[in-house]
Amino acid sequence: MTPEAGAQLVNCAYKSGFGLFLCAEMEEFQMAIYGAKYLQWAKKTAAGVVGESFPTYDAAVNLGPLVSVTETITYASARNYGDNELQESVDEFQELGIAAAMTEMPIVAAAAVYGARVTASGGISFNREDAPPQGCLGFYTSKQSKKEGVQQKFYQGIFYPSLTGSRQGTAYNTKGQSITFANGQANFVGSCEENGFWMVMSDNLATEAEAKEWVDTMMRGGADALAQAVAAG
Repeated sequence: MTPEAGAQLVNCAYKSGFGLFLCAEMEEFQMAIYGAKYLQWAKKTAAGVVGESFPTYDAAVNLGPLVSVTETITYASARNYGDNELQESVDEFQELGIAAAMTEMPIVAAAAVYGARVTASGGISFNREDAPPQGCLGFYTSKQSKKEGVQQKFYQGIFYPSLTGSRQGTAYNTKGQSITFANGQANFVGSCEENGFWMVMSDNLATEAEAKEWVDTMMRGGADALAQAVAAG
């Protein structure tokens, strides 16, 4: 199904291939998005079963106070022209890049994401043999919309089922006449999980507690997570 202009995809799930949209219903599409919170990461423990379940994951760890999450989506594209006109066009999902910034990333969380080691003194060490594990990433954001003259606030959960993290370099600056904060950063490369999904977005949720619960359900994976991704049928 292709979304109409101005339509909000509810319970959206994005799959490989043609960027398939699955949604339960349609409301307003573009809502003012502000705020992002509760950035969670969990290591993949078992593959999903096609048509039955998402992968399962370890207990989630929080990656620290969230500053921003930026997506970069890469598609394999092809265009075929005939009679001086575009005849066929294909855009298939290839990979997803995620750049996440946090005010500070806990050492335990960094070790989990990068496959690094927590030292005996409580620090962290990186080794050329480190193997970052596959995992999932989730958080929620705030949204605002004006309906019938009344401003309404909603929350929306965001979930990426299959990602691998990589550490980014840090800029260390001396203190001069002004102070510049250097936030913690992590980059992730995302792919499709076994059922073909590479991203899932929740419905517009009325409360922050509902958004948090939605993220927690997705982070556990399994049949419950798949059910939330394919609720549209």
